[in-house]
Amino acid sequence: MKKLLGILVLGLLWVGTAVAKDQELYMRCKAKALSVTGDIDIVKGKYFNDYIFRIIYSNEIDLRKSEKSEVKIKNISVFIVQGKKKKFEMTYKETQNKGLDTITFTDSFETKDFIAFSTMTLNRTGGQPILTGAQSVSEVKEGKVIKYRFSHTGSCKKISKQEFKKPVASYDFKVASKVEERPDWYSLNICKKKKIKECENVGKNLYLYNSIVKRDLKIGPVVGVVYLKKGQDRGTNQVRLAEKNSYYYLIDDMGDKNNLLTVLLVKEHSFK
Repeated sequence: MKKLLGILVLGLLWVGTAVAKDQELYMRCKAKALSVTGDIDIVKGKYFNDYIFRIIYSNEIDLRKSEKSEVKIKNISVFIVQGKKKKFEMTYKETQNKGLDTITFTDSFETKDFIAFSTMTLNRTGGQPILTGAQSVSEVKEGKVIKYRFSHTGSCKKISKQEFKKPVASYDFKVASKVEERPDWYSLNICKKKKIKECENVGKNLYLYNSIVKRDLKIGPVVGVVYLKKGQDRGTNQVRLAEKNSYYYLIDDMGDKNNLLTVLLVKEHSFK
């Protein structure tokens, strides 16, 4: 009995010392507008913001799950640098991640005369880190509803802690690699040639349930369907790999058929 208690005490002491050390990752991305609709001071094809990400994480092993280490993110901070201005921090209501490979930020705000939704994804799975995002705003001005939307993308690279503390001006920051143009998804729409069950949703709007605001948020109209194999690049001006062999819906979220989203359905999606 004493021996058993000794093992238990030793085990507890070991657990107390086996704490994974926190690590820090800093990424900086240059955002370029892909598509712009409405009266907004952003020009399509032009750079408008630099984003800096500070990620605190640790590599931990949970023997109850696996003997392999997993990334556990402790904290993520997002900052913007515009021109010579110092960085200022942004806030997002919800963050989801798959280790350090893919991190998605979403936020929304609404009043009776103003509704805004934004999303941004930092993707590090395709070799060259890529940032993509979109924002939509509807507001009432002088009795009229005004809407504007824009999407953006950009290449990213790892920076040092010193470069994070004292960032250079946005026009002095360079990323060697450039974002390549992605496929013309609309021309690959299989619903033009044959009718399958998924094509029945063409013309409907795709919604995604948001747990923060507790309601369905409109993504955009379904304009087609494509079939992709696991590992195939399904990005829209980004590098993003298809999660599995499946049909993916083409969503015209910005009113620009040259920049369609490819969406794999999840349980939070619905059509209306």
